[in-house]
Amino acid sequence: MQGVVEKIEEEKEKLNQIYKNNNHQLAESHIVAQSRRVDELIVDELKKQLKRRN
Repeated sequence: MQGVVEKIEEEKEKLNQIYKNNNHQLAESHIVAQSRRVDELIVDELKKQLKRRN
């Protein structure tokens, strides 16, 4: 029985690690998406300013 409990604990730890890694990757992709959006907004604003000057 002890061997079974140890196996369950090992699998639980593996799943927890996968969950943490997935959350980290999701957070990173969200940050990248936000960064791209900010870049787009900056480019749009610069284009507007150039049009005003011309």
